[in-house]
Amino acid sequence: MNKLVLSKAFFVCTQNPGVNYYRSCLFANKMNAPFFPKESLTHLADWEIILEKNMDILYDIEKGVEKADVVVWQRLSTWRGFASWMGLKLKHKKKMLLEIDDNVFHVDSSNPGHMAIYPGSEAYEVFKKQLQESDGVIVTTNNLKKYYKQFNKHIWVIPNSLDFNVWNTALKKKKAHKKVVIAWQGGTHHSLDLQLLNSVVPKVLKEFGDNVEFQFYGYMPDTLKIKGCTFVTPTGVDKYIENMVRINPDIIIAPLCDNYLNRGRSNLRVIEAGAMSVPVVVSAGKELPYQEVVSNSHGGYLAKNTADWVSALGILIKSPKLRKKLGVLLNGYVKKNYDVHDTVRKYKEIIASL
Repeated sequence: MNKLVLSKAFFVCTQNPGVNYYRSCLFANKMNAPFFPKESLTHLADWEIILEKNMDILYDIEKGVEKADVVVWQRLSTWRGFASWMGLKLKHKKKMLLEIDDNVFHVDSSNPGHMAIYPGSEAYEVFKKQLQESDGVIVTTNNLKKYYKQFNKHIWVIPNSLDFNVWNTALKKKKAHKKVVIAWQGGTHHSLDLQLLNSVVPKVLKEFGDNVEFQFYGYMPDTLKIKGCTFVTPTGVDKYIENMVRINPDIIIAPLCDNYLNRGRSNLRVIEAGAMSVPVVVSAGKELPYQEVVSNSHGGYLAKNTADWVSALGILIKSPKLRKKLGVLLNGYVKKNYDVHDTVRKYKEIIASL
């Protein structure tokens, strides 16, 4: 037990605020561990780019590395960033872990991320090298573990998890609304996934009219800019929970195409729905991230095609009692299995074992 207490971690972020929060800062805060940069929750952690003109950044990182036993890094994208990482690793002899929550080598061409990371690109080759040289890799899912095993034999799964105390506090402020609100949340990288709704949304709106409203938080494709669909402007991760509570959805949807990238995704959208006690309708698929939670919790419906989507949404729209029942089931399941206080304990055990 002493080793668990004495092992000190330092987290270095390189991604967008949402990824930084769920995969680094949330765990760091629960471990009383520092993270870099301090703006990770409000800005893109693009210190690799700035490094070319401001070497003081490297000194700031080095201060954190010196004080830590283990340093958890997110994915690097430049050879300059990797050279700095390798220099610190060789100089200080500290254990360097890599944290990754996507199948980076399978970003399809419809995803904006494909412009930055594709076979032969600098970011692609740097990440592969970082995978191979790290002392271990932290991933979000078993699918990612299976895939990245070819690059590094030391891989652990730390699933996404939530601080339910924060969600419960925010939910006390939710307000009722007259319409049945069906919510989706995400960014432009889900443009291909949202095509699955092109034939679903119009049919649901035609059947239920003004009694239903679809709200798209963060991104809404042109194909769904129709009456009955509303775009909700995204804000920073620090306001995300507050905004979801303001939307106060009755149903949360999560469509996903069955491809390698999505097979590596986590079930975060479903566990967030569970935190709100909101039932879900999600894409079915044994390799997709939502099937296990929904099947085990009985907190929603799995949809394979347009008919499934329309049927499941119709059932939930018509029955407030059923929505409440399924929401409670999902809430109980995710609280039991995805509480950050339990997850961080596993993280500490991994760090202590190095």
